[in-house]
Amino acid sequence: MPANPHLPKYCSAPRVFYRIPYYRGYLPVKNDTEVTESDVQQCNLILFGDPGSNSWIRKVLPELPARWTRDTVQLGAKKYSAADHGLQLISPNPLPGANGRYVVLNSGHTYHDAELRFSYMVFPRLGDWAVMKVGPNHPVTPAPHVSETVIDSGFFDEAWNLTVQP
Repeated sequence: MPANPHLPKYCSAPRVFYRIPYYRGYLPVKNDTEVTESDVQQCNLILFGDPGSNSWIRKVLPELPARWTRDTVQLGAKKYSAADHGLQLISPNPLPGANGRYVVLNSGHTYHDAELRFSYMVFPRLGDWAVMKVGPNHPVTPAPHVSETVIDSGFFDEAWNLTVQP
């Protein structure tokens, strides 16, 4: 069960974007229960949700430089309420057999319908990690406004450790 009641709708909306022509291709989309050990070894994983809603997020978290419980999202010394925050992060996949693969924890996209209209607007807006405040106004089509705020973001060092304690 997700800690943030708004996160499931917020996280499920971007899955639709993976099926639209803006990306000039189609990415395989699976529920966490459909991901196999073979997928882990052969693919980079983009995981949506939180530890309460995605079993693969629960599996990778102990090896990542972040903590995410039912109560808090933590990077370094700073803690945020899991009831209204989510985490976005990219890191080498720490799971056995996933050498050379990456894992992305995603609480939703950093761009929405307005940016998708123009390809030059679709670019990364965050560093290697970000803490997002996610509210009740989740993305819909079209999304007039999405209740999300980047609370903190940054980059890992060359060894994928936090460079500055947020």
